[in-house]
Amino acid sequence: MGAPTTPGIATRARRRLDAAGALLVGLAGVWTLITSAGRPAARPVPVLGLIAAMVVLVVVGRRWGGRQLPGLVAVAVAGSLVLGFPEILRAGGGPTGYANANATLASMGAVGAAAAAASAPRRDRLQWALLAAVLAAGVAATQSVAGLLALGTAALLALGSTLLRSALPAVVGGLVAVSLTLGVTVAIADGGDPLGLGERAALRTDLWASALSALRDEPGRGLGPGGYEDLAPVSSDADYRWAHHGYLQQGAEQGVPGVLLLLSVIGWAYGRLWLVSAASSVRAVAGASALTVVGLHGSVDHVLHHAVVPLTGALLFGWATRGGRRATAPGPAGRG
Repeated sequence: MGAPTTPGIATRARRRLDAAGALLVGLAGVWTLITSAGRPAARPVPVLGLIAAMVVLVVVGRRWGGRQLPGLVAVAVAGSLVLGFPEILRAGGGPTGYANANATLASMGAVGAAAAAASAPRRDRLQWALLAAVLAAGVAATQSVAGLLALGTAALLALGSTLLRSALPAVVGGLVAVSLTLGVTVAIADGGDPLGLGERAALRTDLWASALSALRDEPGRGLGPGGYEDLAPVSSDADYRWAHHGYLQQGAEQGVPGVLLLLSVIGWAYGRLWLVSAASSVRAVAGASALTVVGLHGSVDHVLHHAVVPLTGALLFGWATRGGRRATAPGPAGRG
């Protein structure tokens, strides 16, 4: 079953899903305040600020994000990586101050450049394709294995969409990939080792386990925003402040309702991208690719805690889900 194609039905479906998304975001904000109530050490302001900024950027991407926006995002990301060189080659350098977050940012820049190449006039496609390749090389330069795997997965799904002339692999495949990765990493946090990681990821999986333990101890309201940091061992390494797993840290700090809200927003985002696929496969595939990169990497590291990552994703998502007339060309390359 595909996305609605009748204009009236499609418009109503988008409006209803947007209303559901607004409700989820509102609930996330309210729940952040509830989990902070009576906890002087809680830090809800950064969370609320990030939520508000993401909403603003989604609106900006939808209202004013023309065909040029993904290219502008790619150029901006490339510029930030150039300015961050050679520090980007170090674990604590680059524009975000963290190699894996740099990798996620570079990946979204590559997605933006690829989207620009797909929708640009033929004479301009090569330059955007080259920029996408350069940004993908930037991901490799960070030496982030998880970043490369996330980008590679999104790229393979996007290729499947191009070959099948359907957004289905990128959108549904992305959701499945994120769900499976989340399931595997939570199983590892619970003491399993389905991937045979053994001692190679002992520190990271210990952090995952501590977040899962905190979630079990406080399943209702969690520890409060910023509360996971209080569990961190006394160390000069600030990296211990994070669980290296965005979903488990959300659960540790905001309980089961908090992590369910996060998962619901991600599921909603994939659904919203599927609705736009009838109007533009390019936008649907690009938006799903960016979401998949962030969703996958967020399940193995703390990339979501670097504001530029979710904010860039929000801008691309807003552009990807903007309204527009239904195109007649059936393939991704034919739809802008």
